[in-house]
Formats: sequence, C-alpha cells, structure tokens
Amino acid sequence: MHGWLGHESEVHDGWVTVAELSDLAESQPHGADVLGHPVVLVRLGDEVHAVDGYCPHRGMPLTDGKMAGTAIACIWHGFEYDVRSGELVWPEAGGCLQVPVYVTRIVEGSVEVRVRLA
Repeated sequence: MHGWLGHESEVHDGWVTVAELSDLAESQPHGADVLGHPVVLVRLGDEVHAVDGYCPHRGMPLTDGKMAGTAIACIWHGFEYDVRSGELVWPEAGGCLQVPVYVTRIVEGSVEVRVRLA
C-alpha cells in the first residue's frame, strides 16, 4: 500500500477535499490528487468510492481504468478490482492482489478522503 505524507495545514481533522460531487459523472473514473498521491474516485449513486491510483499487479496507473458495473479494469493488463472493497474480480487466478481503498465522505457537495499522517 502506498502511504501519504503531508502537512497538518493541508488536512482538516484527517480529511482532504479532493473534488466536487457535481464534477463526478456516474460510474466514470476520476483521477484526483491526495497530498501528492494519485487516487481514483468513482461515483456510484449517492456514494463516492476511492481506490489507489496504481494497479497492484504491475504498478501501472488506474486513472485511465474502465468501469464495468462496480469494477475498475486496468487498461494495461485487464486486472479488475471492485471499487467498493478493492477485491480482485478478474482474473480468478490472480492470487491475493487487492487495490487499496480509502474512506470517503461528502460534505456540503465536496468529496473528502480520509488520510493518515505519517
């Protein structure tokens, strides 16, 4: 899992604003930056899910991933992960790969991601 380093002045009570809800199209990956680290936001109904910006298979970027239902597919090798849990969906024989997921919340129309400061 990739870690985040940041300054307390950039974080409000452990939350960082990363996007406006109105800017996120339904079921479309949206790249965002969280204290210098890439994440992918996906709006599914009234919820926004955040996964790491890197595919754990070979470390390729997931920001250009394609959605199929609740799964994001890496365009490089086709590995698919459920954006709600991070669990590997395809291939079944992919081992124990899992993409890190991050806690999100929506506050007054802004999407926030929970961070831990190192």
